[in-house]
Order: sequence, then structure tokens, then C-alpha cells
Amino acid sequence: MEDNQEFCVLKKEEVERYCRQVILPEIGPEGQKLISSAKVLVIGAGGLGAPCLMYLAGAGVGEIGIVDGDSVDTSNLHRQVIHPTLNKGINKARSAGMYIQSLNPYIKVNIYEEHLTNKNGLKISKDYDLLIDCCDNPATRYLTNDICVILNKPLVSGSAVKWEGQLTIYVKDSLSSVSTNNLPCYRCLFPIPPPSSAVCNCADAGVFGPVPGVIGTMQANEAIKLIIGAKDKILAKRMLAYDAYEMNFKIFKLRNKKTDCAICGEPEKRQITEKNLENYDYEEFVNPSCTRVEKRVKIPAECNIKWIEFLQDDKSEDKINTVIDVRPVEQFNMFKLNIKNCLTINLPFKNLVEDLEHLEKTHNFKKENKLYVMCRAGNQSTHAVKFLLEQGYSNIFNIQDGIHGYIKEIDSKETPFY
Repeated sequence: MEDNQEFCVLKKEEVERYCRQVILPEIGPEGQKLISSAKVLVIGAGGLGAPCLMYLAGAGVGEIGIVDGDSVDTSNLHRQVIHPTLNKGINKARSAGMYIQSLNPYIKVNIYEEHLTNKNGLKISKDYDLLIDCCDNPATRYLTNDICVILNKPLVSGSAVKWEGQLTIYVKDSLSSVSTNNLPCYRCLFPIPPPSSAVCNCADAGVFGPVPGVIGTMQANEAIKLIIGAKDKILAKRMLAYDAYEMNFKIFKLRNKKTDCAICGEPEKRQITEKNLENYDYEEFVNPSCTRVEKRVKIPAECNIKWIEFLQDDKSEDKINTVIDVRPVEQFNMFKLNIKNCLTINLPFKNLVEDLEHLEKTHNFKKENKLYVMCRAGNQSTHAVKFLLEQGYSNIFNIQDGIHGYIKEIDSKETPFY
């Protein structure tokens, strides 16, 4: 940042490395010294964090912190390009740290192999100049915002799902030359989180790999502009929306700061402070227990059946078991199990609930018939079994842990791809 008076001295090798950006008049030698003196914390080393970290390291940001408690999974690799296949199972922060350290040995990398929480957030963040939100869940997004407000640090925030991405900067008035003050924080714009049922994530909704690549790269872009002091050029009080399918970018003006904001409003309106941050329940805030839809619901124990029990159930050649697969049709078409003596019918849970009477006629279901229900991981199927029990079905069973259970317990060679 431009108020950092302790500029580092660039070595000959660093001058050679960064010369193509140093010759830009907006950066120059002094700008490169600012970059090399900067400390940036990146929250998340996934789809957004991967390109962001690569370009921060490439530009020579002097100290980079990486926070992530997850491990590299096969389903990450199509978009989280910082992680090589060989790093499957390794913590993402460590995997990303190894890559950017090899990319640029002149930077310092700090690894935090844990999730950012209200217990560790202030301690981890306090020594960095700015934070970059590359997380994928609402609770961490609100927490990161609150930490930045409390510590008076800029926040570069991005998100990506399906074909779409968003980007903006939340920054205190004193750090920006945006013509108007009253700059909002994330809570000003979204004081009430959307219902958890309306929040999409990559695992359920999917994501086109280049989308987080574009947004993550632009997050690095905006962070570096902040570092070199390009205050009048940053994306503050504006939000960029990117649609990769239609191939367009739009920029929207954001509303003013809310005087009753729970974190940055008038002092008497603030509900969250440095003193009570550790006791604030972010999970309860984004997904209140009174409205929470549990991943799995409780069903009678006798309605649960393990895969090995299901496959051993009545093996006679003339016996055909009927299995209702309640996954969305896209998931069903992507991966199907071919089980001997089984008739598998794809009835997405939403369709099952909304049009059961029609489905009963179409598939000749009888309430006394023996039926099995399965899904991807054994969550949605419990909801389906509970619903069918309530409709009078008495001989219905939930195949525990779904597709994932089959691969873990029966055939590890199978691959669900998601």
C-alpha cells in the first residue's frame, strides 16, 4: 500500500522477472516496490483462489497468506488449476503454496491449513494489508467482511457458480478516492442472507471452469491496483457481473452504506464488534435453525438399508427390485449404476413431491409395493422416504449413502464424477 514506508530493494533477478510490468507507467519501479512490500491474505484456494494466487505470485506480491481447510479432490481439478493431479488428498492451502513458491521463489508464503473462523480470523488477518475473498460459502463471506471492517482493511470479493461470476471491492472511505463517501460493506448490501435453499454451490449447481478463472484473475488485478495506489480506478461502489455463456460484462452501481448496518453502521446500531466477534454464530445467521432444512431427515430405522443388504435382498432370477433414484436428471444421466435385477426409475425429488399422483399412474406404483430410494450421497433420499411414508407407502427403504456409498462399500472402481 502506498502508506507503507519500508520499501524493499529489488534484486537483479527480480528486476529481470518483473521488467515487463515495471515499464508500465502506472507501476514503474516504485509501484513494483509497493507490490513486493505488500502482504495479501487469500481466503480459499479453490476455483477463485487458484488463478488469483497465481497472478499475485507472478506479479511479485511480497507476502501471501493462504487459508483453506479443505483437501484437493478429483472434482476440483477442472477449474482449480493451481492443484496438480498428484496433489489429490493434500490440503489445498499447502498444495497452492507449493505451486506459487515454485512459480516465484522471491515471495514469502504463509500457509493456514484450516478454515477461517470467528475464533482465528482476526489473529490470522491482522498483519495483512488487504484480504481477498475466494471462499464458496455465505458464512465465511460475512465473516471475512466483518473482519475487514473491524481491522479497517480493503476486501476484494468474488464469486462464481454455473456460467456466472461477480466481483467488487469493499473498502473504507479513507482508502478510496471514489467521489462519494458512504461506501457500503457486504452487510450493507445483503443485511439478510438469502434462504439456504436458494444458495447455489458448485457441487449442486455446477460451474464452468473458466468462470472462476476469469473472476479470480480480476480479483488479483484489483488487489494489485489497490497496492499501487490506483484509488480512482478500483471497482469500489460498483459490482461487475460476468456471464460466460452470453459473453457479456455488466457493471452496476451499488447503494450507499446503511446507517443501521450491523457491523459498519452508526455505533449504537452495531451488533458485531471486535469484542463479541468470537461469540457471533455465523452458521446460525446464514442458516437459522428455525428455518433450517436438514441435509438428512430422521426416518424409522427399519426403513434404512445398507448396500450389501440391498444387493443380497431376494436374489432370485425372476425378482426385479424397483429403485427410485431422486437425483436431478442431469446427475442421473451423467452417472448410472447398472445393478442386476433392478429397475431404476429417475424421479427427481421435486417432481416426486409435486406430481406423485401422476407418477403413480405412469409407473404403476402401489402403496404396498416394495420400493427402494437412492440419491447421490444418501441425503435427499431420506426426504423422499419420509414424504412417501406420509403418503401411505409402507414398504419403502432408503439405500444408505447413495451412489457414494456404493462406490465406497461395493465397487471402488466406479467413479461418480461429482
